[in-house]
Amino acid sequence: MAAAPAETEPLKGSAADVDGREAAASARPGRSGLSCVPVASPAASLTSVSAQDHFELLEQEIAPYYVGNRTRSTALLAWFMENVWREDPDVIEDAICDGGGDKGIDAILIDRDAKEIAILQSKHRQKSGVTQGDGDLKTFRGVAPYFVGPDGILTLLDSGPNEELVKLVHRLELQKLLTDEEDYSVRFVMVTNAPRDASAVDYLEAVDGEEPSLELWDRDNLVEVASRTQRPELLPGKYTLTPSSDVLVDELTDGVEMAMALVPAAELVRLPGIEDRTLFHLNVRLGLGRTRINKELGRTVEQSEEHSVFPAYHNGLTLLTDKLEVSDDGVELDGVSVVNGCQSLIALYSKRTSVTPDLKLVTKVVQLGDETGLATRSPTGRTTRIRSTSAISAPTTVSSGTFKPR
Repeated sequence: MAAAPAETEPLKGSAADVDGREAAASARPGRSGLSCVPVASPAASLTSVSAQDHFELLEQEIAPYYVGNRTRSTALLAWFMENVWREDPDVIEDAICDGGGDKGIDAILIDRDAKEIAILQSKHRQKSGVTQGDGDLKTFRGVAPYFVGPDGILTLLDSGPNEELVKLVHRLELQKLLTDEEDYSVRFVMVTNAPRDASAVDYLEAVDGEEPSLELWDRDNLVEVASRTQRPELLPGKYTLTPSSDVLVDELTDGVEMAMALVPAAELVRLPGIEDRTLFHLNVRLGLGRTRINKELGRTVEQSEEHSVFPAYHNGLTLLTDKLEVSDDGVELDGVSVVNGCQSLIALYSKRTSVTPDLKLVTKVVQLGDETGLATRSPTGRTTRIRSTSAISAPTTVSSGTFKPR
């Protein structure tokens, strides 16, 4: 099989064929990667619902987080960090420094894989008709000099911040992380339950590409995530994976079946919904940016001599489907979503012109059956990834072949 062409055609039955959702990759906001910024109106599919409904949906979502001495803004930020960025509750509690004297900094999170420091601020509005303008964005970005090298951190500490912020700065060792040797980048993220107005859109466009980056997660962005967590969906369509190895098949429980095999990367990057991220809707975290791991994976893809041993050190992909059938033609799927290996698949897609037939991935396909809760379960019971298993007993096998669109 030849390497995938530069402009890979979508598989038949892809998202583009089903509902025309092949949009730009930047239309889906991500956790990591400084250039991955939420767009102004990602929730076009929700236009039939009123602004008040959207407002109330978010109020319901953040209500469980309004505990202790948290303000509504802090509760909104805690919901965001847990449900969008998928941080652990303990990490969230440690990251929050909201209160008098916080210098406009409500939380600080460190992504050590991406070598990135995220500075967060939250704005909760009491009424659905209030919009988010550019004033708060400009003020928030005004604290950026505090995070320019170790001297900036010293200036922050000398400015009289509250005790929580001082402790957080020391605990995270921000002075050390901002040295040239560590080379951490900084991003600013504002979260609000209000929709952005024209002035906010203009300001974000004006500072786009500047460092540090500035992102705005507004009501539309958050409602999109909240809606998916309530109604997770597979990408519709019928697809056939014909792998390059035998297929192991096992029934995990009544109606839940798993198939596992090696699948050529050149065929996986042809799955629909990679570019517009609809293939990853069941992975709510959206951690799909250019992390250090993604960059290293990209470099590996460009080294063809590494392709044959790729399955030995890569964890592979996990796909969900409504219906799974294994035949001589391969593994047939009715509906599909990628829940593990999302970042890897996106990195492979971005380097698809370098993919060779030798590059293959261990691919698990799980039929949900009536167990739709698998789409939102994990060993911790919190993430949107499926519960993994290594128990494969008495497997059946299917001969290897190639990947076929239906």
